[in-house]
Amino acid sequence: MTISRPPATWVVVVPLLLGAGCASAPVVCDLAHAPCTSTESLESGGHKRTFLFHLPATHPEGPLPLVLSFHGRLGQGSSQQALTDFDAIADEKGWIVVYPDGLSRAWNDGREGNPNEDVDDVAFVDALIHEFVSSRGADPKRVFAMGFSNGGFFSQRLACERADRIVAVVTGVATLPEAEKDCKPARPIPVMLVLGSADPVVPYDGGVVASDVPGRILSGPATRDAWIAANGCDPEIVETAEPDTDPEDGTTVTRTESKNCPASRRVVLYTVNGGGHTWPSGPQYLGERWIGKTNRDVNASKLSAEFFEAAGSLP
Repeated sequence: MTISRPPATWVVVVPLLLGAGCASAPVVCDLAHAPCTSTESLESGGHKRTFLFHLPATHPEGPLPLVLSFHGRLGQGSSQQALTDFDAIADEKGWIVVYPDGLSRAWNDGREGNPNEDVDDVAFVDALIHEFVSSRGADPKRVFAMGFSNGGFFSQRLACERADRIVAVVTGVATLPEAEKDCKPARPIPVMLVLGSADPVVPYDGGVVASDVPGRILSGPATRDAWIAANGCDPEIVETAEPDTDPEDGTTVTRTESKNCPASRRVVLYTVNGGGHTWPSGPQYLGERWIGKTNRDVNASKLSAEFFEAAGSLP
C-alpha cells in the first residue's frame, strides 16, 4: 500500500500493516491449549472463508461468550485484531474473540451497490457461530458483534437480520445505511455507536461515504434515534460529557442516549467531537491528514466490553 493512492479508495480501512508480523499460530488451538491464536477456515456459500480467533488464557467452567469483530474495507482479521487489541480483553474476561476475513477484503454491509452484494456474509456468520458453539465452547446465548467502518455497517446489518442470535452490537465509524433504516429486528437489540464528528470518510451528518461504494447513510443522531425507535425506548435524549482526560488529543467525547431504556435494549452514541475515522485509544494508523484525530479520553474496546456485559444474554 502506498500513500500516493487516492485516499477515497483506501482510507476507509485500517492498513494491512497493522496486521503484519503476527506470530505463527499453534497447530492445535482449543480451550485445552489456551491461550492460543490461530487462523482457520470453513466452507460457506461455495467459498473457503478464513477467520482469525483467540481463545482466552483463563476462563470459567461452562460455555464462553463469543465476540465477532469485523474489519474495515480492504482490511483483514489481523488488522481488526491490531486496531482493537481485543485479545487482551478476551484474556481478562474469559471470552472467545473471532476476527473473520471478508471476501475481497470487504463485507456485504447492506449499502446499495456494494461490490460484495452477491456474497452471503450473513450465512458465513451463521456458520461461524455454529462452529464455535459446537466445537469451541462458545455460549449460543452470549454472542456479540462489533465492527469498524465497513465492518461497522455490516454489524448493524446483523442487528437487523440476526437479533435472534446476536445479543448486542457495537459499530465504530459507521452509521445506518438508508436502505436499512426501516429494518425490523426479531427483538429489541442493544446498539452502541462510536462516531467522529470530523470523520473525512463516513460523514457524521449523513449522506454519501467517501469511497467508491454507492448508497446513502443516515447521520449519527438519526442512526441513534432509529435504533431507539426500533427498540421501543423513550425518544427523549440525555447528553453527558465524558471527562477530557487527554486535552492534548484535540478531541472530546459526548455520550447521548435515551432517557429511559434498560440495558437489554439500550442505544448509546459516543460522539467524538473533532474525531476522525478512528477507534478511540486505538492506533493512529494513518496521518491526521487522511483519517483525522484519534481520541484518547475513552477506550472504545473497553466501552464495548462493558456494553456487552451489561446487555447480558439472549432470553
